[in-house]
Amino acid sequence: MDLDGGFQWFYHAHSPQDRPNTTEHGHIHLFARKKRWGRRMASRAEQEFATLTGRPGDAVSTRHLIAIGLNAKGVPISLFTVNSWVTGDLMLSRRLTMELLQGMRLNTGPRCH
Repeated sequence: MDLDGGFQWFYHAHSPQDRPNTTEHGHIHLFARKKRWGRRMASRAEQEFATLTGRPGDAVSTRHLIAIGLNAKGVPISLFTVNSWVTGDLMLSRRLTMELLQGMRLNTGPRCH
């Protein structure tokens, strides 16, 4: 988790039986935490979008932005996203989601050389 930047991520893989006919070993899911988008929810555009999506509760604290599929050697082979009901996230507008993606900078800690 990037506590300063407000993002979190995790890697997970499915068993070989659950991923036939693919070279993907697993994928990294990237999320924006509420710290990154919470204050923007007060904007008129996000309030209108929230109304369209049924105004989910304030308990939601993440937004899935993107997943990066990796092969067994760790080489990226795909980019994808998931439906919000899969992750239980708040749906944000396309505009805010793109803003979060474009501004994503991940602090993964000290670099080893």
